[in-house]
Amino acid sequence: MINLKNIILFVISFAAMLHLQAQKIKSKEKLAIIAGYFIDQRTDTLTIQIDQLALGLSFAGVEKIKVPVVKGQFQVSFSIDADIAYVSIKSQNVPVLFLANYIVRPGDSNFISINNGKSINRNIENGVVFSGLNCHAFETRYKVDSGVAELGKQIIPVTYPLGAAKNDISFLWNVQFKDNDLYVERQLNELKRYSRVVDENIYNLLRADYFYQMKGYEVSEFSFEWGKRNKRVDSLLRTKVMTDYFNEYYQNLEAIFPTPMVTKLTSRNYIEFRSIITGLLPEFNDPNIRNTNCLDLIPILTQLPKGIGDKVTTILITKLVRKPATLHFDSLLNYALRSVSDERIYDLVNRYYSSSIRGSAIFAFELPDVAKKNHKIDQFKGKTVVIDFWYTGCVGCVQVSRGLKKIKEVYKNDTTVAFISISVDGTRKKWIEGLASGLYTDNGSLNLYTAEAGSDHELIRYYHINAYPQLMIVNPANRLYVFNPPRPDDLDGFQPFIDLINAAKAN
Repeated sequence: MINLKNIILFVISFAAMLHLQAQKIKSKEKLAIIAGYFIDQRTDTLTIQIDQLALGLSFAGVEKIKVPVVKGQFQVSFSIDADIAYVSIKSQNVPVLFLANYIVRPGDSNFISINNGKSINRNIENGVVFSGLNCHAFETRYKVDSGVAELGKQIIPVTYPLGAAKNDISFLWNVQFKDNDLYVERQLNELKRYSRVVDENIYNLLRADYFYQMKGYEVSEFSFEWGKRNKRVDSLLRTKVMTDYFNEYYQNLEAIFPTPMVTKLTSRNYIEFRSIITGLLPEFNDPNIRNTNCLDLIPILTQLPKGIGDKVTTILITKLVRKPATLHFDSLLNYALRSVSDERIYDLVNRYYSSSIRGSAIFAFELPDVAKKNHKIDQFKGKTVVIDFWYTGCVGCVQVSRGLKKIKEVYKNDTTVAFISISVDGTRKKWIEGLASGLYTDNGSLNLYTAEAGSDHELIRYYHINAYPQLMIVNPANRLYVFNPPRPDDLDGFQPFIDLINAAKAN
């Protein structure tokens, strides 16, 4: 007689086994593999950047992996939780090898053969050959990069007459870029050759990435040049005129280059372009506009389609988080936390919030000094600490150092205020050279550096520092009082900087 209990247990066990097996298969399907071989190169280190959020060129949320090249061979596997990921590969020893934003899907396996920039296949430039699953997408991207570089050579600076009228912008745009549309059209026709060998979604993504990369390049170039040539026009008026023009320009692009929404949401270059022509790029690039008011941005962001709005908002956060004297940045962060629906992007925004808001706990770093003795931020608890970040060769860092010397003179007899100077130089030798020059810091600061990690150090990543110099003030409770205060070397920043130090002492 068959025992019913045993049958039930067997069925349950069998179902559990199938579930576990399915989970293993599912987990395996999320993996992607990239391997390769350097024909001439035997020793190297590759930096693999994996972008699953596609937040434009902000590099926010990008994962970095260091991969050694052993006997000319390398291999890396990584998990992809999205439909696609953008992967970039940079070689430490072969400058020619920088494959940027290559599309990889879960389950893909790609093999790259590199010949140190020497042609091993006359059909593939720089001696790079791709094979394996989804290799055609890699090869297509490689061709796209060649087209982008070629177009960059063709753009000739134009002398613009003064004037801020909308029709002037249209006229000057046509003068500078009249031949570009034909070139881009030829490149898009070239891409059609691959439409039969790559997945339709991948093809649409490659096409959109190329098109919006080129249009973003044009907008950036024109915005900078036009703004520079029209300095006599009020900066806010310039921004408004250019904003109106670019919004109309975008509507025209939508008509001539329709793009599926699923592609827009996935395309790194579309999201970057969309953040540009939202009307904000002129304000970012205009040195005369230092106090960006985030309250003016929020109504614009609410008009964007939901998924695109999430990403554009996050891009703006990454651009404004370290911009001097950004007004109401906390309002932009709070808006993002209320409106972002993508869980991964929400987590990223929350990290920005945690590292930027006054009163947040300071990152518990430990760094070496010149004598190789380690120092922790905890040892300064009870003091107000001014921290500056710099690197050798940074002109702005020299200017800030001059301002800080005057600040130190104010507090030379105040033992409750301390100064820490942190270098992100990639090597100790470079750091020592910077110290010896006396340009970037002095003995009035405790001089530390991020060791061989440079700007990839966890402290730098935690505070999302992507430009230098940077300053922060920490209160006696070892909590952030302000990041990116007014620069002490500015005429209008010296006294506000002192006021902030005194305020931090009292909090």
